[in-house]
Amino acid sequence: MKPSLAITFILCILGLEPSLALAQTSLAAFSGRQVVEIRFTGADIPSSEKEALLRQREGQALDPGAVRDGISNLYRTGRYKRVNVFAREVGSGVILLYEITGRQYLSRVLFEGNLSIRDGELLSRTDLSPSEELSDERLFENARKIRDYYVRRGFLDPEVTFRVESEALNQQIVVFQVREGPVGIISDVILDGDPGISRVKLLSMIASMPGERLDERTLRRDVEKITGFYKDGFYLTPSVKYAFKPDPGMDGGMIVNFFIERGPFFRLEIFTPDIDSREGEWVRKRVQRAFRRASGIRDAMESVEKQMVSRFHRMGYPFASVAWEESASPSETVITMTLEARDP
Repeated sequence: MKPSLAITFILCILGLEPSLALAQTSLAAFSGRQVVEIRFTGADIPSSEKEALLRQREGQALDPGAVRDGISNLYRTGRYKRVNVFAREVGSGVILLYEITGRQYLSRVLFEGNLSIRDGELLSRTDLSPSEELSDERLFENARKIRDYYVRRGFLDPEVTFRVESEALNQQIVVFQVREGPVGIISDVILDGDPGISRVKLLSMIASMPGERLDERTLRRDVEKITGFYKDGFYLTPSVKYAFKPDPGMDGGMIVNFFIERGPFFRLEIFTPDIDSREGEWVRKRVQRAFRRASGIRDAMESVEKQMVSRFHRMGYPFASVAWEESASPSETVITMTLEARDP
């Protein structure tokens, strides 16, 4: 007679009673037969836990209720994600096989092969948390994030894989393995949009020059420099963006494209009719600085008004006020500010 095989499959979702009832029903056909052997595969279970949590013993008659209680006890520890129980008829007895999938938690993250970027910098690009439960989906997602960061740093064809190593019970080390590959070199810089400046002027301001290594951190600093240049020239809301693409005419070459829209030009007129020239000069410098740093005209106005009124109140002018006028034409926006101290 061929051995018969009865299978019980239990998925742990906070201890589902229907699944446990299935275990009892499936094993009922073997109830009372001697358990000649109990085998375990998958996650390791310490011997002390087997003794404490599993009531069904070798040499005893099979008790489906005892098997069910053991499964519940394993789930209650929180260390096991799935338990499959197989019962195989052998002669007049039964072999029980526990297939156990343990929960795996992150203990540490390590890196190999990252010759150009430090471990801490790469770790900051992941969103893995200590002691979180590991899953392949999360690890693949973070390997992609590391690869994307290498691409932004100018590496042309990086590869990032991972492996998981056991450190202790339910504790795993994740090792990201990096093959950095070649670095992209800037072959050309293109200027598009409405920049109002020449390519030569642009190149005099930026560090991302032809022949230099492509690095997105440097490109972001270049954007800040270019934006500051336009704000210093009284373009209040310039838009500066960049993109890069492979140069088909140069092996490993990358073309950087800056897209610049200056936005409206504004002219600032400041009147301080009842304060001395020295204080008036201080006011003008502060107002100009506030407009250069602001993200928009309204933000600049609010910031200036708050600063000026607060300062002159402290100086003993409780009725100091700021008034604004704004007029626009196709070529420019004129903003007029009048600050009146108003002696008490």
